[in-house]
Amino acid sequence: MMIFEGETGMPLGAWLRHGTAHAGLGAVEMIQRIVERMRAHWPDITIFVRGDNGVAGPEMYDDCERHGLLFAFGYATNNTLKQRVSELELVDNARLLWWMTGRHELQTFHAFEDYKAKSWSHARRIVVKTEIKKQVAQTCVTSSPTCRATPAESIAVSTFSAATFPNDRSAN
Repeated sequence: MMIFEGETGMPLGAWLRHGTAHAGLGAVEMIQRIVERMRAHWPDITIFVRGDNGVAGPEMYDDCERHGLLFAFGYATNNTLKQRVSELELVDNARLLWWMTGRHELQTFHAFEDYKAKSWSHARRIVVKTEIKKQVAQTCVTSSPTCRATPAESIAVSTFSAATFPNDRSAN
């Protein structure tokens, strides 16, 4: 696991783990060590932690909140989020906006302020990104192992590059 300072890219920590380790193994402890050292020198520093879904989880969220850290982590999709996106017609609205703006690639964002996963102690903010890109259609012939890519007017829509943030925006 590698941890870097966001503006300069300066490495703050590197830990070698065994090859079958889950991405989040030891992540909370690693962040705690770095935060303790930084706050020893700069007690009022604002720290923003971000990472992919592999290091995220209830323990990481709780620890970030407990220590007043701002955070954003990737979050995997699930049926509850799919249902809420569907109910608000977020994908349909993005497609309409895509069409109205000349079919340029676009991203839209929507925040659910009250999302609570079963494993969470309380609700947190989830930001859902709906992304529309022109795609290249794959044409495959089943009797042949080759595929050829052809430009297409179809679009690819992805909806769950979601992230979590603390609900209290005044956190340090």
